Amino acid sequence: MRAHIPFPEQDWKHLSRLQPLALERLSRRILEEAQAMIAGAAEGEHHRVYLDLIVISASRIG
Repeated sequence: MRAHIPFPEQDWKHLSRLQPLALERLSRRILEEAQAMIAGAAEGEHHRVYLDLIVISASRIG
């Protein structure tokens, strides 16, 4: 069981404003990684890269 740590309301409000920025940065990193994988795929590797991207996407979602 986790201990509940109280968060001051001001801190919570500040963190909730940062969430969209954090999601944008994470999305950008994931897309850049995907672009690099796609660009680096040799002929005959595209299906493997596609499957790798599915696995990576699923693992990042949770």
